[in-house]
Amino acid sequence: MGRFPKKSQNSDDSSASGSNKIVELDKKKYRQAKYSNNYKVDKWVSKRKNALLHELKNEAHVSKKFIKSIASRDTRGNKNLDKIREKQENLQKERAAKKEEFILKAQEREEAIKKSKQRRFETFKKLSKRTKKGQPVMKDRIEMLLQKIQASAN
Repeated sequence: MGRFPKKSQNSDDSSASGSNKIVELDKKKYRQAKYSNNYKVDKWVSKRKNALLHELKNEAHVSKKFIKSIASRDTRGNKNLDKIREKQENLQKERAAKKEEFILKAQEREEAIKKSKQRRFETFKKLSKRTKKGQPVMKDRIEMLLQKIQASAN
């Protein structure tokens, strides 16, 4: 089964028409699609991105239609239209401010994580030092204890 390429299903019809098409099975792509978690995750991410883009386009389209429909119904002039535009602009400004705030928080969080990883790495380096005989080096351990005591005293 795996050694020979697959033939098309309608072999009787294809021989009658004169075109014998052989469809090759790409095992590598098949196995990747079936078993690879990274492939499935990438596929999910791309679908999610497409869905979000579609939602954004749809939302923008709906808001434009909303403004146009209200503008066509307006009989008192441009006052209502101006109010609606101001509301839309305020909403967009609030959304932009929320996005910026979220980005800043994410950056601060990443910086804090990097600092803590660096600190843990340094303590690991100090605590993992050994003598020639395999005993832990006490000098670094005592220095760390001294630093902890000084930090708690302050």
